[in-house]
Amino acid sequence: MKFRHIVFTMIALFGALSAAVAADRYALVNISTAYVRSRPSHSGELVTQQLMGFPVKILDSEGEWNKVETIDGYEGYIIDNTLVALTPEAYNQWKGLPRVVVTAHKELSVTEAHGAQVSDVVPGAILVYGGICPSDSSMAVVVLPDGRKGLLDAGALSDITDWSRQPLSVDDAIAYGMDNLGAPYLWGGMSPKGMDCSGLTWTAYWLNGRLLQRDASKQAIMGDKITDWKQLRAGDLAFFGNPKTGRITHVALLRDSKGNFVHSSAGRVRLNSLDPTADDCIKARFLWGISCDNFRPIKNDTALIWLFNI
Repeated sequence: MKFRHIVFTMIALFGALSAAVAADRYALVNISTAYVRSRPSHSGELVTQQLMGFPVKILDSEGEWNKVETIDGYEGYIIDNTLVALTPEAYNQWKGLPRVVVTAHKELSVTEAHGAQVSDVVPGAILVYGGICPSDSSMAVVVLPDGRKGLLDAGALSDITDWSRQPLSVDDAIAYGMDNLGAPYLWGGMSPKGMDCSGLTWTAYWLNGRLLQRDASKQAIMGDKITDWKQLRAGDLAFFGNPKTGRITHVALLRDSKGNFVHSSAGRVRLNSLDPTADDCIKARFLWGISCDNFRPIKNDTALIWLFNI
């Protein structure tokens, strides 16, 4: 599909849509990280985030706030000035456009040809692909949900179909955590701007085409329980919490088979160990882990219908 046609298609899809998101059934996130809150107010608790290009289903509206359902089944409120409204027809057309997933591990900038920033984007974002830049083969043309276009490092992008079918790379998942050491902890966050414990694990596997449950407590039941930490391997998830109630409060990503892991805790992304003899052994109580072998590729998940016409 030629770039000019893509731009015209994007304008047709988004440019003439009503600004009243609540009147539409679907929307795309139009900023790098949109806040999903527990109630329709800026003072509402941040429960999670949605990344640029993620589709959400509009369930209801209260003034400028929209109650939405996210791709991973969360419900919460997003303010309408961070969304681009879609009719069901436009949403289906969007699913047929050539799209890419940002697979870089750091925040990037979409720029104009002369270098001025159009927008920032974070790992995991979904953009419409406009081809390789004619004047610089290292850059790709991308189109944002509202039709803005710019250039992005082509090496940081993966075709969305290839991304959804890729074999699992445990090394890549671990590398995401390691590349974000020191990133700030943010309750509900899921990007290098700030992430919570399950936001780190969610994004590490999303970049590998796997869709995890968003919360640590739900990630903890995605596979059979492994109660001996010595049986955990690189890429597995370790869960911590209250041993009396079994309530899960934290998750970490194993880096190796020796109990070393990366996680977002105590203010930042950091390294710790499950080994009680290690100097950096975590104080939180380990309850169980699950194997990354149980993480299905997104092409086998019901979330497939959110992204493709099937």
